[in-house]
Amino acid sequence: MTGNASKPIDPTMQPGFFLDQHFLTDLSFESPRGPVPAKECENIQKKLEAEVTTKETEGSDMVLLNLTLEAKYQQRTAFLCEITYCAYVTMNNIPEQVKSQILNVSVPISLIPFLNNAIDHAAKAAGYPGINISHIDFQKIFQEKTSGQPIH
Repeated sequence: MTGNASKPIDPTMQPGFFLDQHFLTDLSFESPRGPVPAKECENIQKKLEAEVTTKETEGSDMVLLNLTLEAKYQQRTAFLCEITYCAYVTMNNIPEQVKSQILNVSVPISLIPFLNNAIDHAAKAAGYPGINISHIDFQKIFQEKTSGQPIH
């Protein structure tokens, strides 16, 4: 399921994946009522949704990571952040049966610091304290995607 599947495997190369290129493709940060008072920011309730999409491209694979972060304060939307981050990935000497796992779990994990930087910057520009996404269970998301059923 990769664009480099037709390349001959070089047994001298170490197995691994490489982010050939990664970049922000879309960012929306909406704060309909302006920032929440600083002393109240700890009372913001956040809901995070993540989706990973993979596509085969010429010579590599593309991974799109979509995150939606909704924050509510006093049962009203404080802010809504939607972000899509893309990576072109090359894999060397990776067994076919684990390629999908790497694209849907390992690559998104490696993109989190870049997403954090973009989200943090947008939040601060909108008057909110910094935001750090610390954990997303990409393994669970992948299992739900492959099984077609939610895992609790």
